[in-house]
Amino acid sequence: MAFDIKALNEKTSKGSLATLIIVCALLVVTAVSLCVVVINSNTTDKSTKLFESAFVQLLEFNEQTNVYSKQEMAPDILSDLDAVIASYPNTTAGARAVFYKGYVYYSTENYDEALAYFQLFIKKFSSSPLAGKAYYYISYCYSAKNDNDNAISILEEFEKKFKDSYYISMFDMRLGELYEAKDKAAAAKYYKKIIDSKDSSSQKDLAAKRLALIENDMTL
Repeated sequence: MAFDIKALNEKTSKGSLATLIIVCALLVVTAVSLCVVVINSNTTDKSTKLFESAFVQLLEFNEQTNVYSKQEMAPDILSDLDAVIASYPNTTAGARAVFYKGYVYYSTENYDEALAYFQLFIKKFSSSPLAGKAYYYISYCYSAKNDNDNAISILEEFEKKFKDSYYISMFDMRLGELYEAKDKAAAAKYYKKIIDSKDSSSQKDLAAKRLALIENDMTL
């Protein structure tokens, strides 16, 4: 049986061409991926450096014990945080800038503005490590506005979504304290939850004391 050299060469050429196309495609994908990594890396570096300018001021801001001193510092810090949000809205630095805008407003007793930014944060960045703190601050914003019902609701919403959170015992303690004014049985439930928790928590002793007061119909 004779070989068809011409047909064989054509098949070999087609196979080589297909291989070449696949290799070229892989090279293009790799190059694009590397470009994306480089761009993302550069973006992260730039956003982080921009955020650091505000964070340095935040450290000094935290050292102030007088709310009026904080109010004097707030405009410059907020301006720097706005710059991060405007330039890098979807980066880690951008997320942190949103959170800390809420924090600055909360610390200067501008609770409506603080609520707006903390709520924006949990809507856009619910998977952030700062999400738990955002929920916590939201509850305090509501309490500052004499709205304990919403303060309770936001904490219970967090508990439903993040049952294994590091913050659960702390949230349970706050829920117990908030409920004490309106529903002693509900408050006791949260204190018992802390006490029965397998996690080691600094809240356990305090929860036990508050539960004892409720059970003996006493108040601090």
